[in-house]
Amino acid sequence: MVDTAVRRFGADHIAEGARRNGVPVYRTVTIASIVPKNVAEFNRNHRSASGG
Repeated sequence: MVDTAVRRFGADHIAEGARRNGVPVYRTVTIASIVPKNVAEFNRNHRSASGG
């Protein structure tokens, strides 16, 4: 799990974006890891609700 986090979020551009926006890197990574899960859940629920 740590290796995956470093691979996905350990790039300098992530840290730079966090600094530019005044957000800690930890918070940036937390948000970035939550968003895809919520999108996938929304898509799954939307498909089942629409009969698809």
